[in-house]
Amino acid sequence: MFDRLITFHARLSPDAVAFVIPDGQVGYAAFDADIDRIAAALAPAITPGTNALAAVRIANPYAHWLVLMALARLGIASMTPAPERAPTLLVTDTPHLEHGQDWPVVHVSREWLEVALRRPRPMIVPAHPAPEALGRVLFSSGTTGRRKAIGLSWGELHARAYESAVFGARVGTRMLLLLGVDTSMGLMSCLYRWTIGNTVVYGPPDLAALGAALPTLKPDILVMATGQLAALLDLLPEGFTMPNTEVFVAGGLVSRALAKRSLARFGRGLTIIYGSTEASGATTGRAEMLDAAPDAVGWAYPGREVEIIDADGRPTPPGMQGEIRIRGAQVATSYLDDPNASAKVFRDGWFHPGDLGRLLPDGLLCVAGRIDEVMNLGGVKILPARFEVAALASPGVRDAAAFAMAAPGGGQRAHVAIVRGDGFVESALVQALLDAVPGVTAPILVWVHAIPRNAMAKPDRAGLIAAVAATA
Repeated sequence: MFDRLITFHARLSPDAVAFVIPDGQVGYAAFDADIDRIAAALAPAITPGTNALAAVRIANPYAHWLVLMALARLGIASMTPAPERAPTLLVTDTPHLEHGQDWPVVHVSREWLEVALRRPRPMIVPAHPAPEALGRVLFSSGTTGRRKAIGLSWGELHARAYESAVFGARVGTRMLLLLGVDTSMGLMSCLYRWTIGNTVVYGPPDLAALGAALPTLKPDILVMATGQLAALLDLLPEGFTMPNTEVFVAGGLVSRALAKRSLARFGRGLTIIYGSTEASGATTGRAEMLDAAPDAVGWAYPGREVEIIDADGRPTPPGMQGEIRIRGAQVATSYLDDPNASAKVFRDGWFHPGDLGRLLPDGLLCVAGRIDEVMNLGGVKILPARFEVAALASPGVRDAAAFAMAAPGGGQRAHVAIVRGDGFVESALVQALLDAVPGVTAPILVWVHAIPRNAMAKPDRAGLIAAVAATA
């Protein structure tokens, strides 16, 4: 159903650019025609009358979106391939990875695409699945263990896209996306841009090549995870600026140092988004709010309620730290076919993301970190962000992630993984970490080439712990 966004703008502005890839650009009318061609090529693999769930894994972003849109035109729900759920159809450019599976496979090779897209445009009558029928399966980021599936209906997909359009339409018409379509923000960012007739830009997947291509791609919006922003800034040549570009980031806390670096390069602004697959966007705010609260993530979207509760589930006074909970029309109410996992985080109409935070008197939400990441250092309980913020503000630290491991004499000992850059001063870093959490033993420093991160660029602390344990 969300393919109709493309059809609508193909009729209004057929030559407007819908998609930019390194090989060229595609207008709305051409995009719409290609969707019909791919739908016709896929249709023989789909059993008529079935409520199919297709899994899609295609590296080429234009081909990936063509397949997702074609499936929507045929009324078929889609998802990213995942071992937790078996699809009824697999559409992939790497079929050998699925050897031995018992579902039909469509191999979207370069030759398959060329043949499909050379055909005359067929007459495809769009399907009209019920708004409440399953349209897309998204998966949680997996930072708390096993990834969990969120089932969004066609109606919910449209509602999230239109809601995102309201908040994303204030600036820019060319959005360059660094997030994968398998993430909630990646999917919705594209849909809301097409909702308002804008252009979606995909650059080279390698960050160094992307940095070099920015002047040619000319985006006025960049959408990425916090960790991706930090890595991209490190790769940009000295003196490079794009004063008419705004950056939107999600997936991690933004330090004032990172915000300052971003604003020096991308002058239109930096917008921070706090949310999740389950809640979509929950709060948003501009980087200037960090001057008042370094851990701020913004104010609640209209239609969202954000509360802080104590251990007994009661709302706390402004400024008091507690557990964050969220509810609203576009917030999920359960996981797909997983009542046990649902019961843990969806309670009494609220979604509990597992984060600690506080609300300031004006409603500004500040996030301290995840409840399950609290480190107990000799009786002092802190979150990794305390060390990370201090480390990232220290000279020459390009990236950092803190975590706790068992100490030889019992209890826990803090570790901080550090990616060093030019101008690094170890003594300054050690002092900054000691000042950040007075009274605790200095963290053990771990030198790494890069911080392992998930699809939303959140630190993979479990991976870091396993790596340190393996080399101890």
